[in-house]
This record gives sequence, C-alpha cells and structure tokens, in this order.
Amino acid sequence: MKAKELGVDALSIITPGFAAASQDELYEHFKTVAETVELPIILYNIPARTGNVIAPATVGKLSRIPNIIGVKD
Repeated sequence: MKAKELGVDALSIITPGFAAASQDELYEHFKTVAETVELPIILYNIPARTGNVIAPATVGKLSRIPNIIGVKD
C-alpha cells in the first residue's frame, strides 16, 4: 500500500548521512525523491545527525520543484 493511500499528507526527508555530500549531490538527492513520489516534501536539515547541511542557495533551487513545499531547519 502506498503512503498516500494510508493517509500520509507529506514526507519529511532528511539529508543523506554517513558520507559528506556536495550541494549538487544534495540537490540531486532531493530532486530524485521528489520526482519519485506524488506527496509534498518537507526538506529536513539536521546536520548534527547526518553531517550534511543544505545551504540556503540549495534550498532556493529546490523550492522550484513543485512538490517541495517547505524546510525544517
């Protein structure tokens, strides 16, 4: 069963962990997820846990993707 069918309203997606990622790699990570799902996405910037930080410029670029609707920082 898909998350949407279960009543999920949005997805909170964190940065990848355990390996340093460039801003281009972070952009591609979130873009790939956004293209794969139909639900709205909230970016979750939690560098203390993942070791990766989403830069403001990257958030701005990601905000142009229609189903990326917000960020938790």
